[in-house]
Amino acid sequence: VAIGDLNEEICSSLEQYGYESQQLKEEMSVLTATADGIRQEIAQQDDNYMVVRQGYKCDFCGIPVLTRPFYVFPCTHAFHSNCLLNDLSKHLSEAQREEIEALRSKLSGGDPSHLRPDLAIDAVQTAQQELVDDEWSEDSEEDEALPAGMRGQGRLSDAQRQAIVELDKFAAAACPFCGDLMIRSVSEPFVPEDEAEEAQRWAV
Repeated sequence: VAIGDLNEEICSSLEQYGYESQQLKEEMSVLTATADGIRQEIAQQDDNYMVVRQGYKCDFCGIPVLTRPFYVFPCTHAFHSNCLLNDLSKHLSEAQREEIEALRSKLSGGDPSHLRPDLAIDAVQTAQQELVDDEWSEDSEEDEALPAGMRGQGRLSDAQRQAIVELDKFAAAACPFCGDLMIRSVSEPFVPEDEAEEAQRWAV
């Protein structure tokens, strides 16, 4: 077959290839600009702050947030750290719940009592409170890696500090009232499986 017979098809293919290549370049430019914008927004979050006044309450328990270590989100919802972790645990996988319990165990110094939820909460609160006992102390370099509501005099061990940072990755990922967690919870039953027996007692 002579090349001349395929000339039209070859030119058409090259034109189509050039058009598609140009489209891909334009899409890549848009995606690169979007990624740059996201990176800038993330960087700006480090400089954002909120003024939490004395009467600001935890949106879970209704107790003022300043009584314990807490998280506050850009949407202005605020939660005690233990309240947030307890609610978050209901929506996590078994492996993730075990990871949170292991981190709580580190905060309690490896005490086996962390297996009891009530004592685990107390252990987390006690360890975290040591970071906020001195409200007016300056943050140390190690404290810079901790959540703003959990910085203090630096009485914790490196392992405990790292445990708080890891817990922060779970707790501070998104507001439970405004983020993906709330959307996913729409498909969950009103009565959890572990409360089904209790619910039967209230059946009319």
